[in-house]
Amino acid sequence: MAYYDRKSTRIPQYDYSSENYYFITICTHNRKCVFGSPDRLTSAGKIAFAHIVDIDKHYDHVFIDKFVVMPNHIHMILVLKSGNRADVEQIIAQNLIELRKSKNLKQSELSEAIGYSDKTISRWENGTSVPDVATLIKLAEYYNVSLEDLTKENAISKHIEEKRKQSQEELINFYSLIGLGVLTIWVVAVLVHLGLIMIKQTSFWQVYIAAVPLSCLLVYRYTRKNFKVRWFNFLILSITICTSILFFYLAYIRYNFWQLFILILPLEGISAISTLFPKRGSRFKRAKKENNN
Repeated sequence: MAYYDRKSTRIPQYDYSSENYYFITICTHNRKCVFGSPDRLTSAGKIAFAHIVDIDKHYDHVFIDKFVVMPNHIHMILVLKSGNRADVEQIIAQNLIELRKSKNLKQSELSEAIGYSDKTISRWENGTSVPDVATLIKLAEYYNVSLEDLTKENAISKHIEEKRKQSQEELINFYSLIGLGVLTIWVVAVLVHLGLIMIKQTSFWQVYIAAVPLSCLLVYRYTRKNFKVRWFNFLILSITICTSILFFYLAYIRYNFWQLFILILPLEGISAISTLFPKRGSRFKRAKKENNN
């Protein structure tokens, strides 16, 4: 077998068994890509990941501070400590509690979702037992976190905080898009009004009333999926219906189509049923989707 003839990077006369942080790189045979990507490990990558996580269980005062499994190599920072460190079982237990509470789940609900009894989950969260590697992988996939997050102290709190900040940023972008769209509608309404005055010498002021339902429809399009508050969606549709009928009545006021206002009651009823009372089937599908995520 051929070996690379390269200069050693070790410090002369240094005791590498002493307490310190050590950066280590381990390559696969012939640098063959067998581990997959860091965010999508193969079965071999998961095995390597699991054994790295278990290092501190086999060696006293040794643990991995940071590591990453790459397609054909592994980087890690191995720490040699002479003192005690937090018990990994208690760390996993605390992380599992925080994750379950972050999803507002009871132990019984989690047991149904992942196929374990609530007593088993209780033992995990009490720290009296630890899930095996396969179960940890299953839990990580269910909570959409990494295995490293499950085994590191305070990692879940940081993960939840990052998710919260990300949600805030998405909410700001969401409101910005709605505001930009509504402003665009009103700018177009002003231009149409001015254009009709200059071209046809007609003051079609009703265009500003038409801008109201158009703005509401734009808001509803975004809030229906992203801002799931039923009464708010019903309010938006209600305003849309009333202002749309008012626009058509005023636009053709010379015909006095007062019968249009009769349509408000049935249309409001349809709006209330579709927004305030969703179908049971859709609720079931939504719950199933949340469990799958």
